[in-house]
This record gives sequence, structure tokens and C-alpha cells, in this order.
Amino acid sequence: MKYLLILFLFVGFIANGQSLKGAWQNIEAGKTTTIIATDTYLTVNIYELESKKFIESWGGKYTVGVTNEAFMEIEFHSQNPAVVNSSQSYNINLKKKSLEFNDKKFQKLDFAKENALSGLWRITARANETGEMSEMKPGPRQEYF
Repeated sequence: MKYLLILFLFVGFIANGQSLKGAWQNIEAGKTTTIIATDTYLTVNIYELESKKFIESWGGKYTVGVTNEAFMEIEFHSQNPAVVNSSQSYNINLKKKSLEFNDKKFQKLDFAKENALSGLWRITARANETGEMSEMKPGPRQEYF
């Protein structure tokens, strides 16, 4: 019975306290890094806001381990295609309003309020000039919003 209680506490800790869900931001030396995470998918975008310069974007499916690590299956990377389809791990330290991700400190931008548009969206069809929809089959290029 004692071990069952410990297991329930452990599972409850993981389910309730270890979600990166939401939007996080770090601004350092003129570069803005934004992390946007659902329960299972994470994207990282780096840009210079003042000069309106895109630097890179990458992301994929992730899970959070019990040892302050996030494990990711990289699905896209604009600057380093060699890491696509690889597994990567990142050190994290998650607090209520802050996140350390590979030694960078991020502030929470939102509190992941659920609404009808919350979640990961993938384009599945495209309209032509007459409004007819044609299905877009998943391929090497994926578009998420």
C-alpha cells in the first residue's frame, strides 16, 4: 500500500507539474527567443525584433522526464536540417512563471488558457479560385499553426 501511494504521488507530480504548455520568451543581446508549447509539441523561434530579422525556427514532439530534461523528436529545423528526425534532450527547470531551457531564462507570456482555438493545428486542405477544397496529404513539408 505504501508503494502504491508513492506511485500515485509520483504520477500526480508528473501530470500536474511538468507541462511546458504555454508561451515563453527570452530577450538577450537584441535577440528574442520564443518557445510555444502544447502538451506534446514545442516550437522555438529566434528573431531580432528591432531589425525584423528571422534567425531560426525549430521544433517537434516532446516529453518531460523526471530528471529536469525535455526529450524532443526534432521534426523541423530551419538552420540545421541534419538534426531533423533525431532525438535531442534539453535541460529544463520549470517554475510557475519562469522556465530555464538549456541555461536560458524564459518568462511566461500567457497562462495557456483553453479556448476553441487552443492546440496544434495542421493545414489539411487548400481552396482553389472557385472555393473547392483539395486535400493536402502529409509529406516532407508540414505546416503547423
